[in-house]
Amino acid sequence: GSSRGRRQRRGEDVIHPLKVSLEDLYNGTSKKLSLSRNVICSKCKG
Repeated sequence: GSSRGRRQRRGEDVIHPLKVSLEDLYNGTSKKLSLSRNVICSKCKG
């Protein structure tokens, strides 16, 4: 059988502008980013 029709739907890509300096790029840096999104349950629509 074919499983073509059972593909899980992906959400939209998220683009978030993030400022980094040239010094950060050269030395390496770590940034934390907090994202939240609402997901509708396909079973209960909630």
